[in-house]
Amino acid sequence: MVIRTKPTFFYTLISAITLTSVTSFGADYKTELTDASKYFLLRDYDKAVEIIDGVLEEEPGNVTALELRGRIEIVTGDLDAALATFEEAVAADPEDYRGWQGKGDVLERMYKTDEALEAYSVAVENNKKASSSLYALAVLYAEKGEKENSFEYLKKAVKANEFLKETARNEPGFEGFRGDAEFWEIVN
Repeated sequence: MVIRTKPTFFYTLISAITLTSVTSFGADYKTELTDASKYFLLRDYDKAVEIIDGVLEEEPGNVTALELRGRIEIVTGDLDAALATFEEAVAADPEDYRGWQGKGDVLERMYKTDEALEAYSVAVENNKKASSSLYALAVLYAEKGEKENSFEYLKKAVKANEFLKETARNEPGFEGFRGDAEFWEIVN
């Protein structure tokens, strides 16, 4: 069994950049959440959380604020708090893929593979182009030895985000498929 190298700060950094560039902040909180994202990128988590908590005090179900707080909790190693935060995001808006994706990220780090698969699957149901969730599904299925499912999600992930081809070529979770011509067709 291959243990997947868990995403690093770089992965979380990409999440924050995506967060600030493609999500729609509430009109009243755009400046605050943009500032919080900047502090996150600067690794000033205390300042970022202070801003986020201010937003959540005014708008408790703000999924963008909850997502950012959850990402900070992941980076700082507080997985229980991160899971609770992403569950709060899911409860606030079950149709928003970001809460489900974050929940999957936490569950994956907790080595709760089946629960992570469920969360990522809901994220993909809510956003067919959620490349991070598609990729996570591909890797987790690869680690389980489920080639057909893995390749199905890998194809969708690289279609949604071409840069994932390079990532997949070096992903330890795909080690068992390196000799498979179909794998190389997908990632080249």
